[in-house]
Amino acid sequence: MPGLPKIPAAVLAGGRSSRLAPNKLVLRVCGEPLVQHALRRVRRALMVSSAYLVVAPGTVWDTMSLSGVDGVIVDEFMVGPPGAVLTALRELGDCLVIAGDMPLIEPRVLDALVSACYEAGDEYVACVPKVGKFLEPLHAVYRSSFAPILNAALACGTGSIQRLLKLLACSGTVAMVGPETLAAEAGLSLERVLNSFSNVNTWRDLELVSRKLCREGLPGC
Repeated sequence: MPGLPKIPAAVLAGGRSSRLAPNKLVLRVCGEPLVQHALRRVRRALMVSSAYLVVAPGTVWDTMSLSGVDGVIVDEFMVGPPGAVLTALRELGDCLVIAGDMPLIEPRVLDALVSACYEAGDEYVACVPKVGKFLEPLHAVYRSSFAPILNAALACGTGSIQRLLKLLACSGTVAMVGPETLAAEAGLSLERVLNSFSNVNTWRDLELVSRKLCREGLPGC
């Protein structure tokens, strides 16, 4: 990793919770808001220089109660993940994009992704984990060169960032990295890498990640 640039991280915190509380990211897990776990782990990554919350207009965040936040960026597009990613790219340039409901993020996986993105070459606009047939677009690295492509896709009504990334991967401009490769690069077990992609959508998910976090002996568990 020597010689590779550190990049900012955009932690997406503007979505609506349809199956949990109105804002699931403030639910307390092991004594802390859910999003705080994601922030803490993102800031432990050696290749991350700073961390910003990407929020919806009118969202009020008590950032003083969260550690590791360098600023707040407002997503004015309000079209889901594609708009949030575009907002992050316009404000930060090259960046790591992480969903705020991923409390089991592995910092070494993030470092491996950043390294893979820059080692792939400037022709690549993103580096995205691929698990089976599915990509993990909210646990990925994006280059600033992806912004005009994403902007054009949104203007044409394309609302799926996963579909767009798969199309770009076919053209050789998106690097897809499997969990086995990330495990080898990060020096982690495959289970730890797959856990890094876990997000919280249901109360059952919340219970499972809470157990895993508490096994780490966090305060408040």
